[in-house]
Amino acid sequence: MLALLVIGLGLVGCQTYSQKARDLFANGVLPRLLEMLANPPLDDATTAQILRRHEDDLQRGDTLRVAVIDNGVEYGHPALVRSISFDVEGGQIVGAGYDVMGDDRWAHPNVFNPSLFAFGARGLDRSFRIVDPPEDPIAVYDRMNTDFIRRLKEAIQSDPVLSESLFAKLNENSFTLSGAFFLLEIENGFDPDAYEKRKKEGKLIADLSAEEFEALDMDRKRVRRRILRQDWRMGTELGLPRFDRFERLARIYLYQMEHADRFFDLLEQTFQASDEAVGFREAFETLYRFRHAREPDPFSDRSELQRKYLQALHAAWHRSKFDFRDVDPLVEFVFQFREMLSMDQLAIIDGDASPSEKMSVALSAFKQWFDQLESVYRHLLENELLGRRALTQIQKTLEGYEDLRTRVIDYFKRRGFDVLVTGPDFDLREGGDAYRNYALNVANPFFDGSEGLGASKARTLKMISDLEQILADSVDSLERNVVQRELAALQRKLGKIESNMQQLGGMTRSDSVSHGTHVASTITAQDESGKLRIFPIRVLTASKYNSKNQDRNLKRRFLRGFENWTQLPLVQEAIYQTAKTVLLTEEDESLSEFQRREKVLRTIVAEIKDFVYSHIDRNRLDYEFFEEVVEAFKEVGRRKIKIANISLGANFSRVPVGADPNNLDAFFSNLGAFLHFEYFKYSLAEAALQHAPHTLFFVAAGNEGNWLDGETRSALPADLSSQWLAEWESDTLGRAPNNEMNNIVSVISLNPEGQLSAFTNLPIGQNAIVVATRGESVLAGIKTTDLQGAREDFLQKLPAPLTSLRISSDNPDHQKMLIELEFINPEEHPDARSLDRAAATAARDINNLMRGFLGGTHGILEFDFCIHSSRCDAHLSGTSMASPNMAGFAADLVRQRMLDAGLTDQEIYAHPDFSPTRIREELLGQLSTLGGRTSFRDTPRLLQPIPYQPMRKLPLSSPCPNAVGNLMVPRPAP
Repeated sequence: MLALLVIGLGLVGCQTYSQKARDLFANGVLPRLLEMLANPPLDDATTAQILRRHEDDLQRGDTLRVAVIDNGVEYGHPALVRSISFDVEGGQIVGAGYDVMGDDRWAHPNVFNPSLFAFGARGLDRSFRIVDPPEDPIAVYDRMNTDFIRRLKEAIQSDPVLSESLFAKLNENSFTLSGAFFLLEIENGFDPDAYEKRKKEGKLIADLSAEEFEALDMDRKRVRRRILRQDWRMGTELGLPRFDRFERLARIYLYQMEHADRFFDLLEQTFQASDEAVGFREAFETLYRFRHAREPDPFSDRSELQRKYLQALHAAWHRSKFDFRDVDPLVEFVFQFREMLSMDQLAIIDGDASPSEKMSVALSAFKQWFDQLESVYRHLLENELLGRRALTQIQKTLEGYEDLRTRVIDYFKRRGFDVLVTGPDFDLREGGDAYRNYALNVANPFFDGSEGLGASKARTLKMISDLEQILADSVDSLERNVVQRELAALQRKLGKIESNMQQLGGMTRSDSVSHGTHVASTITAQDESGKLRIFPIRVLTASKYNSKNQDRNLKRRFLRGFENWTQLPLVQEAIYQTAKTVLLTEEDESLSEFQRREKVLRTIVAEIKDFVYSHIDRNRLDYEFFEEVVEAFKEVGRRKIKIANISLGANFSRVPVGADPNNLDAFFSNLGAFLHFEYFKYSLAEAALQHAPHTLFFVAAGNEGNWLDGETRSALPADLSSQWLAEWESDTLGRAPNNEMNNIVSVISLNPEGQLSAFTNLPIGQNAIVVATRGESVLAGIKTTDLQGAREDFLQKLPAPLTSLRISSDNPDHQKMLIELEFINPEEHPDARSLDRAAATAARDINNLMRGFLGGTHGILEFDFCIHSSRCDAHLSGTSMASPNMAGFAADLVRQRMLDAGLTDQEIYAHPDFSPTRIREELLGQLSTLGGRTSFRDTPRLLQPIPYQPMRKLPLSSPCPNAVGNLMVPRPAP
């Protein structure tokens, strides 16, 4: 099986949209907001600096370019901007590398999502490209929403009944046009008959007396308090009021409110009038058609897809409207904090008490929760109720517990507990500019926000677990019905995620977008002269959403090339010798040798064609990636770049040997996958030799911990050789270009002590050229919006507490602990069933405290620390980090030789004294050997590459244009 791998990051499992304007928009031009996100412009001061440096480089002629073929490089990074090879024409900067993925001259790693621009567009063309997109679709939606909310408020206030009802709380802070569309046309769940029945039974939600309120259980008290005694607040998911843990369950309570029948009649009339005026339905339908045509989803029906697309639209608007508050962990903590308070504490905080009294209540709650959790951790540790690993984590948690407690209390004292008292209306944290600028750059609604399959599965499982708990506690038939439907939808979503993960071998997308930036700055670290210039080339590292026409063309291109390859005499011989024992029968003995060959080859090509059509649908990334790598090779050759680094690749570990003639399906599947990989190897080698024959490529060997013999296991482009074709090479049949290559060096990883890394692949093929250098814990620059480096600093100061363990009332030791620590009192529960229910409630409360309170407060401190940090580098590990260390070292050697020869980097490209073979030989002469007792003891080794020199970015609260590096990122505005 082929599996595309971003070495050091993990398999890219999720899909994104094409970044080519011609694939998305009928006029082939990106809207301004997308163009600025895809290719962020540099500020004036940086531009002037680059132009001066460019002129100096031209005059001196002493620089050497190094290509970085990766997922893009942040060319405005403060540690890199001086080393990027910018294109300058007519005194203007017109490019920074080459973006194969986006088909332009700016190889930035930002990935945008164009789908929102279908909302409010004039329509779609026959290829489902957007026609006349709006300048800002969020502003279009905001105008529609403003019209709707104005009409709704006026209608409610004009209604003598509804104006005095709970529905009078609906306003621009609690309800939206998208919420109305969901209730009326997607969910459409209001049942007048059920409403009348509840009305007769006296079960409608209306104001309660103090006695009626006290009679409710704790969970229902919390919900009723939000409904009856507080202003309603809008959720971030659908634009409905948030009454419970799940905003989507708000409809349960809206259906049950007194006068709901009157309200839903009015809501429908108001929505219809607004839609006739602003055209929301038509705008949303265009959005639906665009996404549905490009994101096939057999697991979801129209209503589920409508909700999914509506959620994306509302979330984008909500972030822009409310200053990206949902990015801040403090916002969710406010909700969790109020969930954890007792009703008496809530009454004080929401009442007329003085600020000092409210602060006292909050401080008291914090102290109580810290004490309770400490007692649980100590009990678990002292009684050894968990495994050794968990107990070790608890020990570390307790060692830092007092520090965490002190920091949390100090933080909220400094804020005056205002955020906890006033709820979601708080001003964004101290240094709000830092938060806003960070949020804008990582949560811009036009960025691609697809999450990894692993993270998506975990989040879905958590939602299923929470809903199952609600279902278990619920006795209300309406509530149970709605929750069951939500659970069914989530189960279908989980099925889709697991299906995708199975197709991808269980591997998932990495959250990192810093890979290429880290690689580039690792290379420049080896250049103490500051004269290496990075030429970034961005290629596809996530599978694309394609139209049907694009998929058809992809298949046609591959099949055309594949069939041409199978016509080569060498390839025909290899296929025939591999398949003849399986495909030829006794009846074929009467055929001539020519006829037997024709039968075998014709059968193979026909079967492979069927295989391709099913395989591409599941593994489109393989095909698109290799097409883009070929384009990258062409660009390297066009630019005459002598040294290139590739920290991307693919691996293969299946061969068609021992095939059973009685199981042809398995044989063709095995052979199809094998021939795919052989074709890819051949094609890449051919492209490299044809278009970039004078370039020396340094390629990461991969991180699977395997040997690579080029036959049973292989990785490319680390080793393009073919043992399979080598067996049949001759002067008559020809020779495979991938067995003639001399310009690829495979780089394996060492740890800081100079020993082989446990994860590194080990190429052992006959033609493999292998070198080794450090790839573990390599410090280098990362995207300036990536908080990983700052997080390293924070976790050294304050390690994360253990919050993932779960107390279970079904565990006798845990139930005994709950009694001993006085979380429950057995005397108050005379029967076992009552005691079990109390234990389950106590266990749930403790688990919520660990995750919501302890984990939440630690997360708030971490986030606050990180967004104010000036750090823009981090430690990463993988052969991806080893390869640029070696590439940078080699580039510095080449540059020194170039200066000695009085040549420029353009002039040395095809110069015989600078051939890949000569450079490689000189490089190996500069290296020691690995040593030791393994068969790799003679492998050339660069023991101590030059370490990266940390360079701090400007603080995020600085007057920098967007406070992130030197780039200007646009801000959408409602």
